[in-house]
Order: sequence, then C-alpha cells, then structure tokens
Amino acid sequence: MQQRTLILTLGEIARTAEQGRFRISSFSRPMVWGPKQIAAFFDSVYQGFPVGMLMVAEEPAQAEDVDLGGLIVHAPDDSKAWTIIDGVQRLSTIIGAWQARDNSRYALCFDLERRAFVPGTATHLLMLPIPVAVHPNLLRAWLTERPFLSEEQRGEAIGLGSRLASYEIPMFVMANLKDRTVSHELFTRINRGGAQLSQADVDRGRLRPRERSFGLAQVMRRTAALGFGQLTHQSATQCVLAVLKPHADIPSSASTLLRKYREISPETRREAEQAALEALGVTVSFLQRECRIPHARLLPVEATIPVLARFVHAFGRPGVRERELLRRWVWRAGGRLAEDVAMGAMARTPTKEAERLLNSLPVRGKLNYQPDRFGTDIEYPEGRMNALGMLGAQPMLIAPTGQFRELQGAPLADSQILTPWLDDGGEVFTPLLPLDLVSDATIGCFVLHPRVPPMDLLRAILNLPSGSEVLDGHFIDQYGLALLRKERFEEFSADREATLEKAIRRRVQSFARWGFRDAGRLPTLNDITGDSNGRSDD
Repeated sequence: MQQRTLILTLGEIARTAEQGRFRISSFSRPMVWGPKQIAAFFDSVYQGFPVGMLMVAEEPAQAEDVDLGGLIVHAPDDSKAWTIIDGVQRLSTIIGAWQARDNSRYALCFDLERRAFVPGTATHLLMLPIPVAVHPNLLRAWLTERPFLSEEQRGEAIGLGSRLASYEIPMFVMANLKDRTVSHELFTRINRGGAQLSQADVDRGRLRPRERSFGLAQVMRRTAALGFGQLTHQSATQCVLAVLKPHADIPSSASTLLRKYREISPETRREAEQAALEALGVTVSFLQRECRIPHARLLPVEATIPVLARFVHAFGRPGVRERELLRRWVWRAGGRLAEDVAMGAMARTPTKEAERLLNSLPVRGKLNYQPDRFGTDIEYPEGRMNALGMLGAQPMLIAPTGQFRELQGAPLADSQILTPWLDDGGEVFTPLLPLDLVSDATIGCFVLHPRVPPMDLLRAILNLPSGSEVLDGHFIDQYGLALLRKERFEEFSADREATLEKAIRRRVQSFARWGFRDAGRLPTLNDITGDSNGRSDD
C-alpha cells in the first residue's frame, strides 16, 4: 500500500468532481448533514478554521453515474479513480453548495448585511447565493444588477468567492490496496474506533489549549488559507515573536529575528505559534475588508502584518474607532514609504495604541499623496500603491491567457484569477501598447493584468465597444479608445496617466485621510470621493 497527501482547494475539488474522478464507496453513509451543519461548515471555511481532511482509495473503477451533493456526473472508466473512504459529508457539502439550485437541500447564501451564511435561497437583494459567489461570470452579472451596493459590500462579495475557492483541504490518498476490504476496514476504524464525545469532553476542549506544534510553516500558510497569499519567512517569524508577552519590540533584522526565535523554549514557541495563527485570522480579515488590500504582495509595507497581529493578540478584534485609525495607519505607511512602522513598546489601551502607530509615522510635507508615474513594479512600495489605487475601479480580465483562458471579463479580484496570479509571483503591470513607441514608459502605458503580449492585449481592447465596463475598469474612456485606434500612443499615454494619477490619489486619500483629525471625535469620509475612476476634480 502506497500513501501520499495532496492539498486541494475547494475550487479544485469542485472541478475534479465535475470531471467524474470521485466515486462513492458502497459502505459510505448517505448525506446526513442538515442546513445548519452545511452553513457551519462554510462559516468555518470563511473564517479560515480547519475543517478536517478527505481520505480516498486510488483504484480502478468502471463507468457509472455518481451523485455527489445532488450533482449527477457520468464518471468514465478510470484506472485511478478516487473512492471516498472518509469525508463524504464534507465532499457532498462542497459540491452541493457549489452547484445548488433553489430547491436543493444544499442551497446556501451569504447575507452581506449580517455577514453570515444563511441556509436556503435568497430572500432579499443583499443575499449572495454561493453558486454565484464562486463562479466569476455569475458574480459579475449579480454585481452589475446591484449598482446600489457600497464598495464595502462589493468587496465583501468578491472576497467571499476568493476565500471559498482558494481554501485548502488535505486529502490522504492510498494506492495499491490489496482489495476493497481494506477500504472498508479503514472506514470502520475511523468511524467506529474510540468513544463518542460527551458534553464534558466538548467543554474541556473549549478550555484546553491545543497541544500540538504548528511550526513556522503553518504560520506562513495561515494567510494563504484565507486567500491572502503566503507570508514570507521573516513576517511569519515576526508574527510569532509579536505575540509573546510582555508585548515588546519586534526585531526587523533577519539575524536578530532568528536568534530570538531560537531562544524561545519549545513550549513557549508552541503557544506563540498558536496565538499567531489565531491573531492572523482577524488581521487578514481587517486588511481585506477594511483596508481593501486583497493580497499580501500588495501590502504597502510588509511589516504592518506582525504589528497588527500583535495589536489583535493584545486587545482582540479592533472596535470601530480603532479600525478607522488602523486603516489610516496602514495606508499612510505606504503613502510615506515608511520602512519602519512602530515596532516599539505598546500603549496600554487599543485606542492609544492605534494613535501611537499613527503618530509614529514621519510627518508628511504635503497633504495630498502624489503617485509615482513610473511605479510599475510591486517589488517597491510605489508600485504597490499604484496597483491598489487602480484596483479600486474593479478592473476585469481583458484578454484570455494561460490558466485564465475561460475567465475573460471576470473581475481581477476574483480568487480564481487574483490568488494564483499573485501567488505565482507574476508581474502585476502589463504594457498595453508597444513601449518602444512612447518616450516614457509611465503608468499610462500599463494595465493591471496577467501577462499577455502587448499586441494581443491591444487587439482585445480595440475589439471592445466604447463605454464597455471592461474598459472603464482600466481607465480607458471614449477619447482614449479613439487615440488608440488612431495609434496616437504618446497622447493616449499622457492622457491616461493624468487620469490614473488623479484616481490613485483619491483612492489613497480615501483610506489614509490626511488632514483629518486623528484624535477626539473622528469625522467620516466616503471610501470613494467623486467618481471611482477619478475623472472629477476635488
């Protein structure tokens, strides 16, 4: 018998099921989970909590019709089919919710008002069905039909699909079993071995900390499981050190980090790693929902992650006032290109700590942020700030390319595009016209897009009608499209650069809020000031 472990995302599991590779064993239980258990499962996925694993036997199987979560698939002959030994309830729940129809027992929605999963079909316009959330084309149509949604609600809808589709589940694969009785024996041992938990056992489990070592690798992967990309080794180490009590300085030097990490006792290290894992769940949620930063590679300053984790560990989930102050701090750190973001000793209250972080940043000479017109590389803060500013217009995939060939017109923020695109370390800015035909290769010459040959991208743009939603998301208006069609690339670049600078400046100001009081009664400001494409003046 050979054994191996695979890591599959929920999106990959759904596609694999549609291809007919999964089979149901004769001894598997029928679906017994009810609507509340299905909703609880997806809430755990959404929160980034572990939901168990799948176990399959890799074995030959004849062609048959397979029913998984109400999805009937004709599975062909397969010499390496995956027969489910353990995890039928989880697998059926995933497949069922992915494809659920209105009358299905798996029908599930996410209520954008309550930020909660609700069993059944949608009963009002702010309830997003799961099959819509995880399919980019359906999600795009759903969003188009709801122009009244706030940017926060639109971001929540797009982020929901991202979290669900990119969530990873381990699958234990066993091959070359002697016969099928081995699979049945494993099923019996897993499901009948041991003793049923009593209520006292459950209560003790709530109170007793976990007694397993997670390690830095688990801390690094924690953010990836939340659809935010994997942390660097340095950031993960900083997060572990950040949650040690008393909360003191977080080293930024790699050598000092490693030395301090090795000095921690094994028991303390395990506790700190677990605490970091828990704090990162709230931290990533804050960055994605409140700061509208969808991925770790787009963080203006990477060191904000351990500082926020330390804040969460010390004070818990930030309140309304603290969220406002921390959001300003994250964006101002990027706007001031600050490398150090107040790693020092903490204040005693959450509000005072948030104010301390803001006050620790260097004083800005000018009130308004000025984008770097040459910032087209996200390895530098200037490029990341430009990318975040451009993402505010909800850009879409213009031209089919590589693994995204079937997703043309889908939002770039969708998990099926954004997560693999940025996880692979690909370039974020793609030239939309030949750079040798313009004097300066500024941001006016680039779009946010997975890599496509410039001429292919240009042809795809020219084939779009004027006023297209796709063009609007990339700051190409009717005048710009006319310039492209006349091959007046220099004028196009200059005109679009001016539009982009204004849009990025507005976007940054809407979060950084320079010129507003940071103490006392805080005034409010809409997330987007003026037109989302920045075409109106202050």
